[in-house]
Amino acid sequence: MGWSGDINSMDPPNQSNTWNNEFSLNVYETLLSHSYVEDGADQLWQPSEYEPGLAQSWDIDGATVTFHLNPDAQFYPSGNPVTADDVYWSFVRILHEPSQYAVFNASLAGIYEPEEQIEVIDEHTVAITFRNRLGEETLVPLALPIMRFPHFAIIDSVEAKTHATEDDEWATEYLAENALGSGPYYVSSRTPGQEMIFDAVPDHYAGDPEFSRVIARITGSGDQVALMKSGSVDFVRNGPTQAQFTELESSGFHVRTGSTRIPTSMQILVATDDPILENQLVRQALAYAVPYEQINDVVFYGRAERDYSVVNPASPGYVPAWNIYDTDLETAADLIEQSGVGPITVPLFYSTGDSDNEDVALLIKDSFEQIGVTLDLRGQDAATFSSERRARSTGQESDHTGLALSSGTTWLLDASNQLDSFTVASTNAWTRYEGELLESVTLEFSQSDQAEARAEAYGEVQAQMAQDVPAIPILITGVTMASVPELGISFTSDVALRYKLLSWNE
Repeated sequence: MGWSGDINSMDPPNQSNTWNNEFSLNVYETLLSHSYVEDGADQLWQPSEYEPGLAQSWDIDGATVTFHLNPDAQFYPSGNPVTADDVYWSFVRILHEPSQYAVFNASLAGIYEPEEQIEVIDEHTVAITFRNRLGEETLVPLALPIMRFPHFAIIDSVEAKTHATEDDEWATEYLAENALGSGPYYVSSRTPGQEMIFDAVPDHYAGDPEFSRVIARITGSGDQVALMKSGSVDFVRNGPTQAQFTELESSGFHVRTGSTRIPTSMQILVATDDPILENQLVRQALAYAVPYEQINDVVFYGRAERDYSVVNPASPGYVPAWNIYDTDLETAADLIEQSGVGPITVPLFYSTGDSDNEDVALLIKDSFEQIGVTLDLRGQDAATFSSERRARSTGQESDHTGLALSSGTTWLLDASNQLDSFTVASTNAWTRYEGELLESVTLEFSQSDQAEARAEAYGEVQAQMAQDVPAIPILITGVTMASVPELGISFTSDVALRYKLLSWNE
């Protein structure tokens, strides 16, 4: 594998980038797993469906789901059995050793007080009683699909406790650098910034994967086209530009792309608390100044499509509310003049882990200059960008302000989980948007089973947000990948490959 970035933590609740997710979902396991269908030689995820993971089966009684664990499951290398106590400890730890992403997803699932909501029935049986935001016992719509996420990985609590200290009772320092999972692979070797070697767990209880070893070569901004052609790597994504993917395709490699496989979108996040960007007219002007078609044609070779909302088009309740904005520099300049703000210079942060971001940022910079807005481009490596974004989102000290170029994947096709990140209380609240309608609708409908009223309410929210512009949707890009023709891979919403699903087709 050619990785363009590296992990910044091995701790499952703190998985915040593509590489962290890929690491966790191969070394750890969750109660439930993705469901796949065959797509040629590949495996394609089913957005709202799930299959057994560590839980062989489960029973639903109102708001309570009772999970029955696989009695053969073991952690590696300790050999400790996976028990209900491990599930309880892992879930309680999420709220006591909080991370931005785990707490956010726990709230979407309806888990707020795990000590009260989770009950250990016996060694291999655990029950979770879910709640809504109002504290009412409710099996919220996203509760079970979210159990597939890496943040809910089950940790070997027996081994972890041996590394706890008085100042670190949840072994956070140890788990950031060491894995205690039950997945089909373990990390046999790691050189940070260079290489990570995944070896198959001997005699894994779920069976042996086809590949006994997977090597992640961390290439950074290296020439991944050359690495592919030389045979140094068999698979790449994120690192190459779209032009390089086109070159690989013409050289006989298998290039896959498209939002139908992985619904990844690109948008500009707007810091609404920034002294300049707190002016709504400025934010609207920027939305008119983005060169949408040019970005698709020049950077993505027409492989992407225009995005008209912060909600994925396949989600119930989607409304193309941002269709009021097309590239119109005259209108944009008029709005800047009306705002009375000037001169305008704002930073644009982006991750260099995806090489297309640099080209996108340059096109936006050129277009904004035509309306009198100067962009200070601030590219950061993937780990730094992720850490700084997380810091701002959780109210910690951070250099991030102004604008941020963000590429995000819709892990769940549901408007609530995509809009929730814009709420004031969200642990993903980078924009610091204060939308009264969003807040009231989120409280009433985010965990409601009133499908029709819920969809209508979220449509109204999107219409209001398009006027307020806490974000500017640009394109639905999908994720482009290239591999040697013989390699069959798995596509999931989180863009992380499951190595146990890799196949070699002669």
